[in-house]
Amino acid sequence: MINRAAASWSANLKVGLVLGIVVSSTPFMLAHGAGDPWLLAYYFIVGASLTVKAWRTGGLEVPVLVHMVNNVLLLVPGYCSANLLFNRGPGAGGPIMLVPMVLFIAVIAVIEWWRRRSGVARRSISAKVSHV
Repeated sequence: MINRAAASWSANLKVGLVLGIVVSSTPFMLAHGAGDPWLLAYYFIVGASLTVKAWRTGGLEVPVLVHMVNNVLLLVPGYCSANLLFNRGPGAGGPIMLVPMVLFIAVIAVIEWWRRRSGVARRSISAKVSHV
């Protein structure tokens, strides 16, 4: 909802997309409570990637699934290593965070490639609205 509302502030599609990405990804980033700039960048990239995927597919199913898989892949090892609370303070990240950022963007790109290759059509919200 935040993305769509912010995107509606401009009649230009590209400007609206950028507004939607920035306005929706910033609270996503801040909600994760990180105090490290590298972690903040990671959360912003994740939010922006998921926003673009929602825009490309017209729905939230794929972004929710990708976010869930990301969380499971990060939380299960943390739980198994008895690190139940992740350190998100200053100095917790570093340039190593570029690896998951690039991987996340690559996953989103592969999903987009698959969507185009398989001919999956983009949905429209208006197609779901029933006319009374």
